[in-house]
Amino acid sequence: MKAMFQPLAVCGALLVAQYVSAQNLLLNPRFDSGLADWASKGGTATFDKTLGAPGSGGSGSVRVLFNGPARQATVLTQCVTGFSAGEVYSWGAKVYIHPEHAGRNVLAQVHLDWFSDRSCVEWIGGHFAPGHPVRGVGKWEAIIARGAGVPTSTKSASISAVMVTDPGHPFEVNFDDFYLVRGEVLNPTPTSGEPER
Repeated sequence: MKAMFQPLAVCGALLVAQYVSAQNLLLNPRFDSGLADWASKGGTATFDKTLGAPGSGGSGSVRVLFNGPARQATVLTQCVTGFSAGEVYSWGAKVYIHPEHAGRNVLAQVHLDWFSDRSCVEWIGGHFAPGHPVRGVGKWEAIIARGAGVPTSTKSASISAVMVTDPGHPFEVNFDDFYLVRGEVLNPTPTSGEPER
């Protein structure tokens, strides 16, 4: 069964915080405990205590350096379980592309993938917010994707940070405030803001 979803990317600082904090299935989504519960691959991930998304309480974020040679890489991921077929989920994160990348062909994205085992190995299918990646530089932007239905055989899912750049050009991005919640995030209210330092 093909799941349907409605993607939406919004420039902003806060993604319906009370909704996310109450029902977020992800562990350590704001990196309060450094990189605990996250797997780094395809890039070099470090905890950045100097830069956090607005509304995150100054807990810091994860900074990822991606230096090819491929054009695209999944750089950070977390596997979660506890889904039921027919339920609908929403997901997203906040992304900061550093100003030195202005004018370059770069973007950042957050993917959701379904798996038929409990360890995120046997892939069923994936979703992301096509056409709405983060491209802006020097500010935090929010990725919001909503309404992904759970395939019948799902036992686990992964949330992944994805970076795309021109081959041979180092690319640095900070990610913060990941979430995966049951239901649809309706009427998100973005607010602009500078990074918390």
